[in-house]
Amino acid sequence: MGSFSKVLYRWSSWRSVLAITLLYGFFLNQVMAPHAAEMQRFAGAWGAPDGHFFYTPTELYSHISTWDDDGRKHYVRFRLGLDPLWALIYSSFLITLGSVALRSATTEDDSRRLLNLVPLIPMSCDLLENGLGIGLVSALPMRLNWLAAIMGATSLVKWTSLAIAHLLLLYSLAIAVRRMAQAR
Repeated sequence: MGSFSKVLYRWSSWRSVLAITLLYGFFLNQVMAPHAAEMQRFAGAWGAPDGHFFYTPTELYSHISTWDDDGRKHYVRFRLGLDPLWALIYSSFLITLGSVALRSATTEDDSRRLLNLVPLIPMSCDLLENGLGIGLVSALPMRLNWLAAIMGATSLVKWTSLAIAHLLLLYSLAIAVRRMAQAR
């Protein structure tokens, strides 16, 4: 893991921070917002399962079973196409900005340098959640409650680890600012 962390540090610069921040903003506005509107059209206010912190199999099936064929196709197509890119983009944003901050705040042998790997956890959970959702929606009307329970737990881990990754980014930025202030 240490070797992979070092590769991420080599790729992280203020230029890459600027590039990924612009891509993050573009994708959020031009891809994710229209997708959310489309989801609301056929899924109602509940939207897509991936937007929820946690849900039970009963709750999940009470919503996805009401989707029409076009809605199911849209959900699957988006989870196979642009949604994995979104996971990569938000993870890259957290990794890149965190790596730049940690590089300026810590020494190479500091174990806190490995914190730049934490965003890989929500990204992995997001990708797993997509795969599980595709399987569940494609299997309808058959119910796979055990798989739906795993999907709900995966959503919980995704959102919890994503919150932790954001808090660690704030921590990294704070120690970088403190180090810069002490250097003056």
